Amino acid sequence: MATKKTKSATAKTAAQTDAYENALKEFSVASKLLQKGDYAKAREAFQAIADGNPEERELVQRAGMYTTICDHKLAPAAGEPCTPDEWYYLGVLKSNRGEHDEAIRCLGNALKQDPTSPKYLFARASVFGMQGNAQLAVADLRQAVLGDPTIRVQAVNDSDFEPMRDDAGFIDLIEPTPAEG
Repeated sequence: MATKKTKSATAKTAAQTDAYENALKEFSVASKLLQKGDYAKAREAFQAIADGNPEERELVQRAGMYTTICDHKLAPAAGEPCTPDEWYYLGVLKSNRGEHDEAIRCLGNALKQDPTSPKYLFARASVFGMQGNAQLAVADLRQAVLGDPTIRVQAVNDSDFEPMRDDAGFIDLIEPTPAEG
């Protein structure tokens, strides 16, 4: 003899149905954020759906899958530097290979994270110097010297600045008047 389940045992309560419908609406919003490329907000929304609906296994699994997709999209590319020092070392490597534009980009990324670092400023100034861009080189060197006055001596002896040795701004920077020095 087969037993019949009661309606209350098989049917979801109105509150459960409303919660599920709300979760589906939130899922739709999160999906639109993902499609727009707003991975951080999409990840947050998918995670909230998973955390707030533990009884909905399929929905939790799908939200978890999309959370993982967002994590992958938000993660830095493999081998992509993260810290200012990593950007600095990559910039120096690119400079040594003669890839000056790429070196400037890398050193610029280091400076975005640490804008007053004399080491990063000096490195970018030297690349500008190798390119013969005296104006940008002197601007970075001036900032570097403010942070570390010994950099002035380094600039005097660094062959990377050879193309701009006769530039008035460079001369003024490396040969300060007694009142400045």
